[in-house]
Amino acid sequence: MPRHHLGWATSFVLLAAAPAAYAQYTTTNPQTVADTGRLFDEPFRPLTRGWMMCAATEGVRLIEAGQTDLAAAQPARMACTREWANLRGVVGKAIGLPRADRALGQLFESFKLKLRGDYLASRVAAIDADGPLTLGAWAMYPIRRGICYVRTRSSDRRYEYKLGRTDGDPTLLITGHSRGSVTQGETRATLDIVSPDSIMSRAVDISWKPVDSDIQWQILLAEDQLTALTRATSIALRSGGTVNRFPFPDLPMSARDFISICPAPLPRH
Repeated sequence: MPRHHLGWATSFVLLAAAPAAYAQYTTTNPQTVADTGRLFDEPFRPLTRGWMMCAATEGVRLIEAGQTDLAAAQPARMACTREWANLRGVVGKAIGLPRADRALGQLFESFKLKLRGDYLASRVAAIDADGPLTLGAWAMYPIRRGICYVRTRSSDRRYEYKLGRTDGDPTLLITGHSRGSVTQGETRATLDIVSPDSIMSRAVDISWKPVDSDIQWQILLAEDQLTALTRATSIALRSGGTVNRFPFPDLPMSARDFISICPAPLPRH
């Protein structure tokens, strides 16, 4: 695999100073969330940073040797048992081992998510370097089994579309200009999928973030909505008083099948 990982260790150092950017919680327990945040503060921060640096370096080595993010996370942790034990001992003495273990469990979950994100970026860079295969106008990005997507742009180049899945439900990402204001923290909207003979309208979970001067919407889809997109000529996202309409490029059924199966990548020669 080509080496596309040079920024990883540096990114972990920077994240040690910015816990909100690193910690991604799989619990809503307020005590555990607070305890996990404390791992990035004194006096724990140097030990947290030491484990993160060790695990990140080992994760990079394993992935460059051909492992996936799923295969690399646990061995990366086990390669840094001394750093982990030192951190656990100090945190356990301060807040008790049961609370410490819950907080450290959240730290490891965040590490796995970070490793997955970096692995995805590595695979995308490698696919782009080789030239992605295509299904119609959509470029294919097989990352690993369970993570894949297809990507294209609208004919006027104003919008980029990514349609795929990451170990879960299908997701549509649209990046482009918003016709109106968007509301911070908005999590629900109505998605209209317009085809020549019908309109499928349904409430969907959404999130959004700024990307340069544009907005990127993330829309969670059901399987039947994914199928409906193969017949779509346009889509609309309605939230509050804002309606954003997007031309939708022709999506071949083969692309829909690729996303549904999300197979392991075939070797490319």
